[in-house]
Amino acid sequence: MGKILEYKNYNQFLKEAKKISWKYLIFRNQSILLNSLMLRGYSTKKYYKEIFDIDYAWKNIVFINHNVFFDTSDQKEIQDKFKKINSDQITGFIKDCYKRGDKIIKYSERIRKINLSKISTANLFELLENFKKELMVFSVYIIFPLYSHEKLFEEKIKSFIKKNDIKNIENIVSDLTYPKKKNFNYYEQIDLFNLAIKINNSRKLKIIFINNNTKKILKEIKDYPNILKAIKNHIKKYGWIQCRNYYGKEWSLVEMLDRIKIILRKAEKKKKDYLEFETSMRKKYKVIIEKLKIKNEMLKVIELSKEFTYLRTYRSDVFHMSGFNIRNLLTEIGKRFEYNLYDMIHMDIDEILNLSSKNIKRKDLEERKRGFAEIMVNTKMNLFWGKDLKMSNPDLTELFFGKLFGKIFNKMSNPDLTE
Repeated sequence: MGKILEYKNYNQFLKEAKKISWKYLIFRNQSILLNSLMLRGYSTKKYYKEIFDIDYAWKNIVFINHNVFFDTSDQKEIQDKFKKINSDQITGFIKDCYKRGDKIIKYSERIRKINLSKISTANLFELLENFKKELMVFSVYIIFPLYSHEKLFEEKIKSFIKKNDIKNIENIVSDLTYPKKKNFNYYEQIDLFNLAIKINNSRKLKIIFINNNTKKILKEIKDYPNILKAIKNHIKKYGWIQCRNYYGKEWSLVEMLDRIKIILRKAEKKKKDYLEFETSMRKKYKVIIEKLKIKNEMLKVIELSKEFTYLRTYRSDVFHMSGFNIRNLLTEIGKRFEYNLYDMIHMDIDEILNLSSKNIKRKDLEERKRGFAEIMVNTKMNLFWGKDLKMSNPDLTELFFGKLFGKIFNKMSNPDLTE
């Protein structure tokens, strides 16, 4: 079996898919597990009603071997739905986004600390079910404000700048909407510089790092338990950054030593450059605001746009960090049904939750790892892999990529496509 359809049959699915004006969005290497959580979340009407009090659901999206397509009418509809929502309401929604996101991170951190080997399978599924519910509701914040407001607000700012006869509009917009808040990547870099500076300030440690290769450093640094502990804590705190979309591995101790060795002599300057850049961006913002005499409603639009810019990474970080934190849960569930972690992220969330009654064939999982398509049409989820993906390709690739590339696509293996 190479497909799971929420439509009665393939022909009905294809007929509905062909009615949609698909637009290419981006290449994004997301796992089946993450997609199933996100897509089911932002295609569920009751979540929009619960949070925004609007009658809406994002209906159509495609992931075909990690190429993403969307329906422009979905975006237009949500923009229309939000027309009557004012800036104070938007501020309230943003606060709710942070509240829900932080709650998910804290919940996943609690799971990460549990010794799951002593917990019953039923309770493991309960932990995952709770995680699923929270993450699915949070997924509506992928649509708001990215598709509902960001572009509209950006156009408002551009229009205002044009009236003032200012050149380099794109640069001005970028300076105005640069976020005040810093994401985890920023703090990871600052903390990495601080580690390197600490090592640099110790004559003995500095000599060890400068004069030896990583293998030798690893051996020598064991005599310095405090710095070794600090490096391990850095990995524990930020290792998830390496693991995007449920894929990847956290930094090893050797990799961290390599990173420190590379920046050791420049760490002080690099940290200074980072901090000075942030100061310069704040000054730029103040100068532009004063020069253009921006105030009242336009100032609110700009302040919200700065928040939107930060939200792009915050939302992603919630998905990536929480997904990393529940790896022990996925691993423990998988172990009880003879699957590894990499198998588990190639399952739909509902397939995992139903493993007690229905196993996933090994052959299906191996084929999914080579390539898959998740296609949501009118909120109905459809998954293709293996032979069914290849059989579907003449239809699907022409529909999404166009006739010429569709023919080429069918002759390519997935590794070729990825490269």
